[in-house]
Amino acid sequence: MATSFVVLGEPEDRSAFIDTIRAFALANRIGDRLTISGYGKHRRRLQNWVSALRIEHAVVFDDPIAADPPAFSAHDVAIILFRRPERTGASLQALLAGLRVVAFDRDPTVAMLFADGELGSLVPVGDRIALTYGLLGAPQPARADVLQRLAPYLARGLPLDHD
Repeated sequence: MATSFVVLGEPEDRSAFIDTIRAFALANRIGDRLTISGYGKHRRRLQNWVSALRIEHAVVFDDPIAADPPAFSAHDVAIILFRRPERTGASLQALLAGLRVVAFDRDPTVAMLFADGELGSLVPVGDRIALTYGLLGAPQPARADVLQRLAPYLARGLPLDHD
């Protein structure tokens, strides 16, 4: 069965987008799709990587700024590239929307949530091989488990939107 991935990141972090494109190319199965959001002014360079890896048929470029997350319901897996802790909301929104989540280990809250590997895949920044495995093996937690694990964070008022 084909998987729809959506990647959301910060425009100034071109290398994280490139790592994701390369990991997707390694993990790509027939029918898989990658939607890229938040890439800023780097579309041409990212398109060059997509072309060089011959995955043009599987990659869609969405909103270059992505102040708000894309429609998560249209995807199966969210790849969250944010560095700043105030962007934790994207990972929480994706989990609450029922997506499998892959995130870099930059955000301490997300790192704590994903440390045991039950809610999502946590990958070291710059490790394309770990990211590839994360894309292939992101867990699908039960909705009840997600709500139970996120309850303390949501009660403390962590944002569910992007600031």
